[in-house]
Amino acid sequence: MLQRSRVFPLSCLLFRVASIHYGGQTTNNFGYAIIKIGIFAIEPSSGLINLIRRNSYIEDDENISSADVTETDDSQNDDSVDDGLKSEPHATPRPSMVKNFDELNSVSTVDDEEAQMNLLKTPLKHLFILSENGKPVFTRYGDEDLLVTLMGVMQTLVSFAELADSSQLTYLKAGRNRIAFLHREPLIFVLVTHTNEHSMCLIQQLTYAYHQIISTLTLSRIKQKFAVQPNFDLRRWLSSAEKKLLMNIIDMYEHDMGMLMTSARCLIMSPSVRSQIGQIVALTIRGQKDMLFAIIFAHGHLVSIARLRNYHLHPADLYLLINLVNSSDAFKGVESWVPVCLPRFDTSGCLHAHISYLDDACDVCFVLLTVNPEHFQILSDFKQTIANKLRKQNLITQIKQALERERLLSDEMACPELRYFAYKSRGLSQYISSKLLKPYLTNDQHVRLFELIRFVYGRLHHPTHQLKLVYYVTEHEAILGWVCFLFVHHSEGRFRFLFRLVGTGLRIACSVFAVNYIG
Repeated sequence: MLQRSRVFPLSCLLFRVASIHYGGQTTNNFGYAIIKIGIFAIEPSSGLINLIRRNSYIEDDENISSADVTETDDSQNDDSVDDGLKSEPHATPRPSMVKNFDELNSVSTVDDEEAQMNLLKTPLKHLFILSENGKPVFTRYGDEDLLVTLMGVMQTLVSFAELADSSQLTYLKAGRNRIAFLHREPLIFVLVTHTNEHSMCLIQQLTYAYHQIISTLTLSRIKQKFAVQPNFDLRRWLSSAEKKLLMNIIDMYEHDMGMLMTSARCLIMSPSVRSQIGQIVALTIRGQKDMLFAIIFAHGHLVSIARLRNYHLHPADLYLLINLVNSSDAFKGVESWVPVCLPRFDTSGCLHAHISYLDDACDVCFVLLTVNPEHFQILSDFKQTIANKLRKQNLITQIKQALERERLLSDEMACPELRYFAYKSRGLSQYISSKLLKPYLTNDQHVRLFELIRFVYGRLHHPTHQLKLVYYVTEHEAILGWVCFLFVHHSEGRFRFLFRLVGTGLRIACSVFAVNYIG
């Protein structure tokens, strides 16, 4: 039985919560909810928290019978709420501020739990995944076993909210902490951060983590297992490779605008060259009904995609594929055959991916997706045919040259003050961006900039009260966001930049981010 003293400090912290959001609605009754939780934590002989503790220690081999589970596709449900922030968004100190982070992950047995709890005081963004019974599944930092009490309290918050109200708990604030929740049966995802990111962006990050787990395990498999064994330890199915994928998908979100805007990042190249590549791929795989998608990307940039009629690849699924390829060097130099679930396409089953590279330097990746698990050799032959045609027309070389060229520069748009620019086609769900200029060359400045952009993006695209124009000035940047029928524009700089950008002819459905450094 866990000691009550280990729960009490966290229950005290929860009294500082300023507001709680249930499915997008703010309630003033949170004080009662938190007090009830505090009572559960202090009195171990009764209450929901005690039940959670008992369930958390049931042997995994104990089978609990249950009725068959009806499979549902939860991947399309993207909850997003407004945090109602009035304070200025600020950049979060980077993990480098922690003196020795490795020591936090390898603590002594004497004060191990205290050190694990101290992780919450660091400027790091924490991701927790647990089952509906409060059993730990994954933590971005620290040891899951040492955080079992903390995850039990998280499960209590979610359960109490659902018992007291039909809506789910999605977001709360405790001091300077921002805590986002995502409940997708049978798992609960929690993100804790010190940044002033919009709640919509926090929940979006949790959704990517949810999709990442589904991509390797499938939703139907997880639900079937928990239906017959509710206390199952999902960590048995998560190897170090799966955990690395979870780590990387959160890191990608910090640096990739496409994940925020739900759009694929395109490689800037000649339209005629791109058309040639697309025609070669499409004509080669024509007539193969089991072939759903053929994708070429280089360093995370989309080059070309061919698909079977009436089938579409969601950008979120594309980022799962990119994360899969980038997370391991095992795909380099060989042809790999990997089952992968694309949650936006189908949460209940797997496609089979043929992954290979078209060049010796492993810069240009080629992915073929099929529903037939016996078609490895057929897809391998397609890959060889396509690679030979691309080499014959010198197209692989042109892809590599496009990678070496500088991305869209600010001076090309007649805006010398512009420091960063990103442009999204809303119809194609694709975007391009400029390179980051000074002072955004370091990782700290890069992440700080994107935190500000995510804040503005969340205010601009809130689902219940979308804004047409947002202009925000920080100590160093001026940030502008503009939405209209023709295009969406997000700019960091002066208002005059907006009219200069419009004057360059960017009058199509798009999202634009531009950066000016004030000083």
